[in-house]
Amino acid sequence: MDPKAKPNRSLYAPIDASDDDERLNDPLIVGVPRTKNKTVRSWMIVALTAAILSTLFVTLLVLKPSLATTDSNQQCPDHYDLDQISTTDADADHQRLSLGSDDASPCGHSRAEALAAGCVFDMLSYAWIPPDCYDAALTAEFEGLSDWRYFSQKDSASPQIPHAVVALGEHHHLFVTWEWHLRHCTYIWKRYMRATLPDGPMHSVDNVTVSDAHTLHCERLILRKDPPDLQKVNTRVRLKYLKCTRLGQ
Repeated sequence: MDPKAKPNRSLYAPIDASDDDERLNDPLIVGVPRTKNKTVRSWMIVALTAAILSTLFVTLLVLKPSLATTDSNQQCPDHYDLDQISTTDADADHQRLSLGSDDASPCGHSRAEALAAGCVFDMLSYAWIPPDCYDAALTAEFEGLSDWRYFSQKDSASPQIPHAVVALGEHHHLFVTWEWHLRHCTYIWKRYMRATLPDGPMHSVDNVTVSDAHTLHCERLILRKDPPDLQKVNTRVRLKYLKCTRLGQ
């Protein structure tokens, strides 16, 4: 071949700039105009997106009742234990309100020991506490709020325990109404507030009143969006033996 001869341009087929690798290599779409190919792919994308959205919608419809039930069970426990502080919004995974060995009460572990130590039974806390942190006036105010009822079981139809018997401080546990529980919370806060006043009746409180866990427990109850009926018997109260804590120490 003459090196000076010009190459025959007809030997080289021009490349269509509009072609892409997909079209050149895909035998399924050979000869299909590019605009039509784009239209087909667009409709495929729309159809696929619609299918995915429809599946998600149906899934949500199916799961919504079960999710609502789970949330309701967590937010609306049927039973409360005054001395078990929940670590969540559910009535599960409770942890015992720990007094610990370091917080051993000078009131002992029985009514006889408490009386021998000079402790007082406090109806507001349902506990034996030393006289130094017993706010008699506040407890009397709490007692006068209502004709509080005390039950042997979590049922308003169960036998009631007379007030005089409850005041002996011997029952290991008993059941009270939702209203009693809420009032207990607000009056425990009042007790703390009164202890902070310079001219308050005392400057010590028991270790439940000063407990962060108990405060948060009460906050959750009061902020409930769907509280039970005030007269519903749904709270168990356990007998406790507490100690005093001087504020500021």
